[in-house]
Amino acid sequence: TWAALARVRRLDADGNAVSGPAHLLDARRNVVHAGGNVAVLYGVSDLVVVSGNGVTLVTTVDRSTDLKTLLDSLPDALRRVG
Repeated sequence: TWAALARVRRLDADGNAVSGPAHLLDARRNVVHAGGNVAVLYGVSDLVVVSGNGVTLVTTVDRSTDLKTLLDSLPDALRRVG
């Protein structure tokens, strides 16, 4: 899961796991995978932010373990992005 990145990535002083260009301020326990564009998080906690191939996903750490419902609901055009 995306939240599992927090277990394999180095965490910053606020417990954020970041991959790619990002700037976080007053943000705690987030998982960020910025694939190109800069992700900016301000004053948020316990989020998963994944950006790449023209799509950005934002969910909570708790909900990130079950993304099948979301993926099944996406229109075909969104599934083919990237």
